[in-house]
Formats: sequence, structure tokens, C-alpha cells
Amino acid sequence: MIVRAQDATEPLQIDVSWQARRLDATPVQGEAKVSVAVRSSGEDLDSGDLGASPYVVGPPVDRDEMFFGREGIMDQIRRHVGGDNANVILLEGNRRTGKTSILKRLEQEQEDELPGWIPVYCSFQDVDSVATANVFRLLARQTGLTLADAGIETWIPDLPAPDSGRPFKLEFLAAVRSAFSGGHPYEMLSLYLAAAIDAAKPRRVLLMLDEFDKLQEGIDRGITSPQVPENIRHLLQHQPGLGAIITGSRRLKRLREEYWSALFGFGLRIGVSALPEDEARRLVTEPVARRIRYLPQARDRLVALCARHPFLIQSLCSKVFERAAAGSERTITGDAVERASTEMVRDNEHFQTLWGYAGSERRRLILALCDRMSDLPDAVNLDLLAMKFEEYGVPVRDDHLDDDIAELRELELLEIDESYRGGTYRLSIPLMAEWLRMNVVFDDLVKRARKEANRHAE
Repeated sequence: MIVRAQDATEPLQIDVSWQARRLDATPVQGEAKVSVAVRSSGEDLDSGDLGASPYVVGPPVDRDEMFFGREGIMDQIRRHVGGDNANVILLEGNRRTGKTSILKRLEQEQEDELPGWIPVYCSFQDVDSVATANVFRLLARQTGLTLADAGIETWIPDLPAPDSGRPFKLEFLAAVRSAFSGGHPYEMLSLYLAAAIDAAKPRRVLLMLDEFDKLQEGIDRGITSPQVPENIRHLLQHQPGLGAIITGSRRLKRLREEYWSALFGFGLRIGVSALPEDEARRLVTEPVARRIRYLPQARDRLVALCARHPFLIQSLCSKVFERAAAGSERTITGDAVERASTEMVRDNEHFQTLWGYAGSERRRLILALCDRMSDLPDAVNLDLLAMKFEEYGVPVRDDHLDDDIAELRELELLEIDESYRGGTYRLSIPLMAEWLRMNVVFDDLVKRARKEANRHAE
């Protein structure tokens, strides 16, 4: 049979009808679909050294060509900061969903992305302690250094003028240390920001406050004043020319319900989660175009395993790339993706962290049960979970199960498939289900959940 390759480089789908005889001479027959990789002779795939992996695993994405699927969020930000009033955006998403990458993009492309604004990036992960004075010192320090990079030199009010014979930034850092060593750091920040905003005119200052929920941890430990949210709200409402983008985990939702509501009540909430399907596919294939080629089924399987989360996609793609670079295969099949995924999830730090975010052994047991029962014909619903808890001797109230499921869905660890028998709970990320089976001993988890429940009942 002669098969003509199509102009487009796509796998050729062939319907195969087959007939055979078993060893006992019984005739058998069937049909199967076969996918044959086809590549145009004009397509130049590198058959030699693949070079370094283009995928970004760990640090924020800082290259244009690796920034996929966030244009809708960028548009929302541009629209919201385009007005004249106080602008506050709450950028919320779980760990490693790309919040910092969005802020870095805004910082790097400020003239194109945020005309009229000077974005000031401040990460509360970068301070040794989120003690109250350190929080306000960080805001002043980053504002002054960023404005200096923009050609605008500002100074702390009432301090001696800088020594013109020394680099300005060194002088400014010394001034900040001195000014914020006293007992009134908020008042000092308020005075400095007023002067800095005035010096930046006609442009405005946009504070980009990353890892903002670290402040709640400081408040819980008693090192950050509970007044800090109100202080920041006051600055944003009463300093013309000042706006903020606040990022943090899904836990910001709970913060909004308490004393933080004074700050969050006038902000626009933007969720950062999975990529759109087409953008997730592009993230898989475009960075390695002309080096390796994914069969569509392999590409789609990789996207599905990662639940379209960009960090997971880049992590798994990097693993696939490493395996391809070590061998001679340049066409990636579904089997290659499966092998790489097994290697990736083994002792994976990210999934260990998400497992910890569940917060209790009872919630972890819910996740494990949903995975174990995923192949059952019955839907995994609240009644079935309650029955299983009773079967394993873990006492739990229905309202507690309800709350746990709501929390796990908020953390995007659990989802409900409405299409199956009225709704069934499933783990949101197939890769995490694989990690769970590989790293969690179910019987030990049951014992821990039982012990936890009995301890709380005492």
C-alpha cells in the first residue's frame, strides 16, 4: 500500500482491520486505529545535541517566549489601573500558579503593560522577618530604589541630604536604615511615600506586594501588628497616585473575612489558576519547536496529567526534554510522557507541599479515598465518604466533611465532576494522584486520621 504524506505535519490516522487465528485455531478479528508519525521532508528537526531545556522550573518566568496564557489577566490589570481612583488588585492563586511571573512581566514591560505607572516590586519572602518595622522599611526601600532606576531620586524627609560624592543608592539605603530604626515606622513611611509620589508625577506608583499572606503568619506569631492592613489601606485610599497589586495564596479569601476586609473590601479580585487549553498546549510544544516534536496524543496527555497548571507543565516538559536529550528519540509519544511523569512525581517536593496545605489528616484521608474509589461505578459523594469514614473507624460529622471538601476545592486539590452520576469528587491534578499512590501508605494515613479524630474528641 502506498500512503501519500500530507503537506501538514500531523500524524496519519489509519483504520486497520485485522484477522488472525489463536493457538487453538479459533478465528478472531477486530479493528484498530493506528497513528503513524509523519514529518515533512522540509521540516528541519535537529537530530543532534538538543542543547539546554527552555522550560522554566522553579524561578518566576522572566522570558517573553515562555510567558503563555495570561493575556486575559494582563488585560484585566490594565483596565483596572487605567482609572484615576485608588487601584487595588488582589491577585490570588495557589502556590506556583504564576502570580510572581505576572508581576515580573509587569515590572519588565512597564511602559507597554502599565503606561503612566512605575511598578515597585516588593516580596515579603525577601525579608528576614515580617516584623512591623521591617514591613514598612521594605516598602520604602523598594520604592526609593525603583524610582532611582527610573531616574527619579527621592529622599527621606527631615534627614540630612545625601553625600553627592557617594553612589545615591548606597546613601538612600543608609538613610532608610536610620529612618526606620525609630519607634514610628508607619508615620515615616507615610511621609516618604507622599514625597516620592509627588516626585514621580505625572506618573503614578504601583506597589506590587508579593507573598502578602506572609503578613498573616507574622500576625499569628505576634511579630506583625494587626494594624498593618489598616495602615496599608489608609495609604492606598489617601495617597493620590498610589495603587497596589497584592498577591497571595487562596488563603487571602479567609483573610478578607476578618480584619483584613478593611483593605480587601475595595479591591478587584483576579484568580490565577490553570491555563486555557490551547495555551497549555502551546506551552508544551512551542518552546521546543524544531528540536523535538510531540504527537498530539502525547501533548494532550501531558496537559491533562498536569491539569493545565503552568508550573507542572514546565516541570514535566523539562523531564521529557531531558530524557529525549539523553537518547536519540525526537518524536514524543504517549509512552514517553507516561515514563517521564512517573519519574517526575517520585518524591516530588511540590506535591508534598500541597499535601501539607490540606491542613489535617482527615482532609488528606478524603483525598486518598477519592483516589482509591475513582474507579468504582458509584459516584464518590458526601454519603459515600461518610460511610467510608465510619467503616475505617474515623469519627466525623457531616458538617465537618462539608467544610473539608469546600476547603479542598478552594485549594484546587479536589474537584467535582458534575457529568458523572449527579456529581463525583475527583483529585484535581492527575499527577498528584500518582504521587499519592507512590508516596502515601493508606493504612498509616487511616491510623493518623483516627488518632487525630480521637484527640479532638477528648
